[in-house]
Amino acid sequence: MFTPQNRAALVMGFCMLVGGAAGCNSVTRPVVHSTLLRLADLGVTAAMPEPNTVVAVETQPSIGRFPAGVSVARVKIEESPGGPPGLVIDSLTDPEALYWNELFDSVGKIREVTVIDPQSVPQRYVTVPQLLASSRRQKCRLCVVYGQNEVAHNVSRVVGALYDADTNELVAVIFAEQIVDPQEKTPPPADYPKGDERHKDAHWLAARRFEQLVRGFVLELIERDREPGTPAEPATRPAGTAPAGR
Repeated sequence: MFTPQNRAALVMGFCMLVGGAAGCNSVTRPVVHSTLLRLADLGVTAAMPEPNTVVAVETQPSIGRFPAGVSVARVKIEESPGGPPGLVIDSLTDPEALYWNELFDSVGKIREVTVIDPQSVPQRYVTVPQLLASSRRQKCRLCVVYGQNEVAHNVSRVVGALYDADTNELVAVIFAEQIVDPQEKTPPPADYPKGDERHKDAHWLAARRFEQLVRGFVLELIERDREPGTPAEPATRPAGTAPAGR
């Protein structure tokens, strides 16, 4: 549940995440991933969608999928000693996890949002089927597997795949991108603490944009879900988008 204490924790955690000892006034990010995550690493064979869109792979309305839980697993590519690069879980900080935990607070059809952490899967190098099995153990039918690529200091991209963990079927592909002008002079929103520079941070903005894309699409899935025994409907749905959050 969201509380003022949680908001304070988010701000403090963000400052530590992006600025280290320098605090929120410093928002310089290195290019952290030498090997960029691709959709193929997430088990997706389709082409990359346009930035800031969700492309539906599932065309039939689901039957009795909701209410459901949602699990999320952030992953990255890591060099493997003596072998090819492998997929590993990229642990979320507590503030990052809190954004996911609260994403569907007002949505009654979503029971909970859980985070798949390294303790959830015993192996160091993981596969998408192992992540989906972890989602099932957590009784979460939907699973978001995603990763964030720092393309440049001012460009961040988040690629993700939404799966039905019960069937191991791909439901949608999500791609969020944030490009920040290095000369950005826009002041922060009035409700930001003094020195908070999140509005200039491509990594932070791309992550929030991706979460809102996921939220908007899951709301569409809920709207289209049918009770068992109801008549079938025509199965056509164009690629969808959702507005990005602040």
